[in-house]
Amino acid sequence: MIQAGQHISVEKIKRGDTREFERLFRSCYKYLCIYAENITGDALEAEDIVSSTLAGLWEKREQLQIHTTIESYIVSAVRHKAFNYLKHAEVEERYRAKAEYRLAHADLLNPEEDVHTPLSDILEKELNEQIENALQTLPPQCRKILTLHKIDGLSYQEVAARLNISINTVRTQLTRAMKKMRIVLMGK
Repeated sequence: MIQAGQHISVEKIKRGDTREFERLFRSCYKYLCIYAENITGDALEAEDIVSSTLAGLWEKREQLQIHTTIESYIVSAVRHKAFNYLKHAEVEERYRAKAEYRLAHADLLNPEEDVHTPLSDILEKELNEQIENALQTLPPQCRKILTLHKIDGLSYQEVAARLNISINTVRTQLTRAMKKMRIVLMGK
């Protein structure tokens, strides 16, 4: 972290002083990566978290209102993002486990998959309409990211490359999309 006697000027950073921001970056990046990795258990994810936190700090520098030290502020932001990552990973794991169960037990869940009854057709149509309506409640970028990842089966990296956005943006938008879809579809 920042050495004793060193002082990073938040005011200089707010005014767009790239040298001051670079000093901040160089002084805390490695420490923050280790800190985030200790929380997430994933070195690459930790680097993404730290990079996006520092990039966000720079992008919103003019609106910064730091009431503690810059170190405390950044550590708190990294901690928050790391714990959000863990929450998202936990939700993803639950969905993955359910999908794996359904695939493994497809014959039990749909014993006569090719047989359509009027009731099953109505239920399927109704479910598809509910999903489509829920998708339409999402902002366009969020909907596109969700569609590319969940429906087209693209990885985070592939979605990011196709839309020319960061992987963290993909993760954030997917988290928001899934949360909103859950609320719309399940009322939770």
